[in-house]
Amino acid sequence: MTFKDVMNKSFQLKNVLPYSILIIVCLFTKNGNAQNLVPNFSFEIFDSTNLYEWPGAPGAGCPMNTYGQDWFDTPNCPGTVQAFSNVLPAPYTAPNNGISFSYGQHEDSYIGIMVYQVEVELDNRTVANVKLIDTLNAGEFYEVSFHYKLAYNDWDTNPLMSIDNLGALFTADTASCWELSNLSPDVRTEPSVIQDNIEWKKYTGLFRADGDETFLALGCIGPRADIEVEYTPPLYTGAYYYFDSVSVSHSNIGPADVFWDLEPNVFSPNGDEINEVYEIDYFGFESIEVNVLNRWGNLVKRYDAIEESWNGTNQNGQELSDGVYFLSFNGRDFFGKGWTGQQTVTIVR
Repeated sequence: MTFKDVMNKSFQLKNVLPYSILIIVCLFTKNGNAQNLVPNFSFEIFDSTNLYEWPGAPGAGCPMNTYGQDWFDTPNCPGTVQAFSNVLPAPYTAPNNGISFSYGQHEDSYIGIMVYQVEVELDNRTVANVKLIDTLNAGEFYEVSFHYKLAYNDWDTNPLMSIDNLGALFTADTASCWELSNLSPDVRTEPSVIQDNIEWKKYTGLFRADGDETFLALGCIGPRADIEVEYTPPLYTGAYYYFDSVSVSHSNIGPADVFWDLEPNVFSPNGDEINEVYEIDYFGFESIEVNVLNRWGNLVKRYDAIEESWNGTNQNGQELSDGVYFLSFNGRDFFGKGWTGQQTVTIVR
């Protein structure tokens, strides 16, 4: 087991003592005692001046609209960030809050954000902002992680919207509404719609700093055209997610830690929500261009595996027939090295 395994998005820790010891050694070797640059990273600390009544908000009565200390909304953007905790009054008391039932991932508190809305005249976004403890250093790498899940526990009775883009943007000043809806996120979850509302999921990514980044914005960031949305109109038109345990820490990764895994080679985009898309595991890449050719050698699809996964359609969004396809990969990692690879992938519906 290597540090690459620890960083791999599909890796899950096992409750086995020898493995645990090795993981600790690997992390210590690469990151040392890296400081988390996010203050109040799990939203356990509250500033009483940030608690105020917001009549008409969802839930019973007039719930408190809250932030964890050090966190704030984007100025002049619609929407707010709500904190949930066992120390807050109803209906924002965790775990049974005014939205749904959920314990925190780290301790007793977490935040909820209406990250995306369909019926918003201006494409503004609600995000949680925080000023980092220190400005990031130019050219250095930082490990970014956060936990997330869809808020509603009952998809049948509360068909809340779900999206495929949760991420973070680093800026020198507080991000504006325009930046949040026009710039690409610096890190983001894998390109598949996030509908898990039971288990907390952890995202871990890598960011190379320009050197003036002082603020972090957390939520749904990027152009509307780049976001895949699923929802049942007209009951709900907003994607509401919980977030917890946000971390930004210096990383001493090197070229040896970069990897990609081109497995698996069979997927079934048939609508049963099982093995619906083709995606690869990777770490340390800036871009991975994928070219999909049919059995006659014709290019039918080209995409960036970091930006999206392949759902079995061609470049025009039309469903491709079952069968074997040839994929070629051209990647560039954070250290400027080019990568190439090839694989056959089978669509079986």
